[in-house]
Amino acid sequence: MAYEGWMDDLWSKEIFGKEGVGFCVFPNAQLEEAFGELRFKVKSLTSKRLFKNMLEDRFILKSNEKAEGILVLAEPIIIGEYSFLFRKTKSTKSLYVQKMDPNGKWDYECGVTIYGELH
Repeated sequence: MAYEGWMDDLWSKEIFGKEGVGFCVFPNAQLEEAFGELRFKVKSLTSKRLFKNMLEDRFILKSNEKAEGILVLAEPIIIGEYSFLFRKTKSTKSLYVQKMDPNGKWDYECGVTIYGELH
């Protein structure tokens, strides 16, 4: 998924605050600084073509983004020890944040629902 204007709404006054954004609380300056850097990096997202042989069998490629049950993901943006993944479905637009643990594994940190139902 390429950059889309709704991604900037993450930093709106309704969602973003001094203590955090969505379900992401800023326990330290690292996460807050990563969100600040994300604001500029998100604009460089570009659309990429996927091929069936690049995906596991449980995934199906479809060309119609407006069809029911379609999930569209942006390539993760990695800033320090955090990974930011924008995603959208027909009814929601959100951001998932993961943090790398000491073993190099990505663990879910928090999420932000920008539009749609809370998950």
